[in-house]
Amino acid sequence: KTGEERQKLLNLLKNLQNDMKVIETSWQEYIALYLGFVFNANKPGESSPLRTLVPIHWTQSLTGKSTVNASDGIYELASMLINIGIWHMKHASSLAESGSLTMDDAKDIHKSLRTAAGFFQFVKENYIAALCAIDGSCKDTEQQILEAYHTQCLSEAEEVTIARAVELKHQSNIVGGLAYECSKHFQAAAKFLSSVNVQYMGKWQKYLTMKSVFYKACAYGHQSEILLQKDKCGDAIKVGQEALQLFNSLENTSREYIRCKGAGTAARLVDHQFYRKIGAIIKRNLDKATRENGFIYHHRVPAELPQFDLEAKFGIVQPENITMPAASDVWTDQIYASLDPHSYATTAAQKDTSAVQELPLVTEVTNNQRNQKPGDSSCVVS
Repeated sequence: KTGEERQKLLNLLKNLQNDMKVIETSWQEYIALYLGFVFNANKPGESSPLRTLVPIHWTQSLTGKSTVNASDGIYELASMLINIGIWHMKHASSLAESGSLTMDDAKDIHKSLRTAAGFFQFVKENYIAALCAIDGSCKDTEQQILEAYHTQCLSEAEEVTIARAVELKHQSNIVGGLAYECSKHFQAAAKFLSSVNVQYMGKWQKYLTMKSVFYKACAYGHQSEILLQKDKCGDAIKVGQEALQLFNSLENTSREYIRCKGAGTAARLVDHQFYRKIGAIIKRNLDKATRENGFIYHHRVPAELPQFDLEAKFGIVQPENITMPAASDVWTDQIYASLDPHSYATTAAQKDTSAVQELPLVTEVTNNQRNQKPGDSSCVVS
């Protein structure tokens, strides 16, 4: 039964168009059954006698078909929950690329990214410290990789909030504050990867850095308007010039990113409608400040960037709380008493856990409706 539920869940994860509630029902049914293999369902705090008897084999999100193996049931729990988190990231991206977005689509994208962040946070806080030592590099269960995934998801959820704020023409201090926080979060995610093998992380890190620069330019562009409204025209020009310089640098950065080799699809930031919209705002605000300074203010433009506060007061994203199910009631004292753990130590389980070197790549179900040009959607999730 446990194996059937596991295979059912894995099959559902192949299709990014599945409803989040369908995925939630499936993973809770599987995890409820599997928990009894890891923890003693009737003796809190004790491990199950079956926890370390069967080797677990998982590929990693960044290293292709090569497997990382461990005889530890917690590795199965952590890996499955991480993959569910990645499904929610991809589900959000799939929705964002599906054409014209409705408000309900935007809400689903936002929730899916918050849910993904919740899974990564849950694994990080509850399972990583309890894992047995595992060989291999660039593992999804490494602390810094989980931190990067977690922070990226929150950053991309904030992107949805910013896009909505821009669309509704909210005040510049709200948009600027959100954009500055988003920029810092993307940069923090990139920093988590600084100690990981660049062969696998280079493309991902460049993506995160590129997004950080974009939202910093967005924040500075809106700050330029705020300073002009305060009659600080010289400062407004300087901040606007910095915004434009950051924005223009993205052309080269985007081309470098697309040429990078690594896991994932290439996000064509400069082809996106939202990118062009922010560029127009930056240029408009700088042109206005320059024009007004020539006619009215005649302020000196400072050589150094002025100090200013861009703290976000609204819209900061928090991850969804992940609640694990209780172990299935099939795990009774009688069931545990009837088990002979040594009978599970089969020939396959006794082999070296490195015996399974590769697993085939999963073929995902494609969305036949994803035929719009890059940037047709107002969402910037990649």
